[in-house]
Amino acid sequence: MGIACLLNARQCGRTQCRYTGPYYLAMVAPVLMVGAGIIPLSLCQAGLRSPSSFVAAAGAISWWGTERVWGKFSIGT
Repeated sequence: MGIACLLNARQCGRTQCRYTGPYYLAMVAPVLMVGAGIIPLSLCQAGLRSPSSFVAAAGAISWWGTERVWGKFSIGT
């Protein structure tokens, strides 16, 4: 999803894609750490729902916030 956002940002210039793309790519690291057993899943109080809810909520806030501040389309690469 992060790669798709970055490609979309390059093609159409959508503001939120310029921010959510790197965010979603950065969220791969914690998921891999839980999957590799470096961070125990028991640290999450609600199991898998808590981290996924956080990622989804932060992505939605990023989408809403960036387009509200800078507009739907931004100029630049």
